[in-house]
Amino acid sequence: MKIVGGVGCGPGMLTPEAATVIAGASLVYGSARAIALARDAIAPGSEVHEIEDYRSLRSLPAHAVVLSTGGDPMLAGLGYLPGEVVPGDLLAPGRVRPPEGSAGAGRGRLRPRGRITPGR
Repeated sequence: MKIVGGVGCGPGMLTPEAATVIAGASLVYGSARAIALARDAIAPGSEVHEIEDYRSLRSLPAHAVVLSTGGDPMLAGLGYLPGEVVPGDLLAPGRVRPPEGSAGAGRGRLRPRGRITPGR
């Protein structure tokens, strides 16, 4: 099983690795929001299911892909699942910046205003 974390950042914000994993999946599970945000990466003909019972995820087959809108599956309550975690969003630490013009572009950049005097 693979867990793609961070699908919920917004449209067009999937990492290439996450998009490849999702596109190669024949069985995808996620919340309605996660499925909607990853829809463009899901291959036609894939079996897609909205998660109704999170406890039943433990019994999914090894080839299933679970979409998590939270960046960290441990914090999203999916840390008990076996399998590989694939970072899904471009804003994850160590990932590339979002494309210019996207909702996340420009965030987190400090722009100094005025003078900074050392020692004061």
